[in-house]
Amino acid sequence: MGTDAFMLIERKGEIFTVVLDVEDYERLKGYNWFIERCSAADRKPKYYAKRNGPGRGKKTYMHREIAGALPGLVVDHRDGNGLNNRKDNFKVTTQPDNARRQNHAVRRRYDNLVDQPKVAETEENI
Repeated sequence: MGTDAFMLIERKGEIFTVVLDVEDYERLKGYNWFIERCSAADRKPKYYAKRNGPGRGKKTYMHREIAGALPGLVVDHRDGNGLNNRKDNFKVTTQPDNARRQNHAVRRRYDNLVDQPKVAETEENI
């Protein structure tokens, strides 16, 4: 435990590196993983490793499989990197708690921008 393994997955000519624990790599390396791009208009795109199955038309995210998350729970990547699939990077939580944490992080970034000291307009600065 604690040793990292890496999967290299190609998507549209670009190679993505997925980081995971060695024991999970050994269990998951036999699947055909692909990269999914998720984006929102107000945020930088995020990428996740995904595979087909189980079942027809179903998809499984690597982070959910590693975490063993039950339906209705969210697997949050603590560092915000959807390709860092080490167990110590996960927090399994509810959707409302995850949204609250994300909103708090956005507010904190906004507050840091708003609270920047302003230079007083004096005759010297004008």
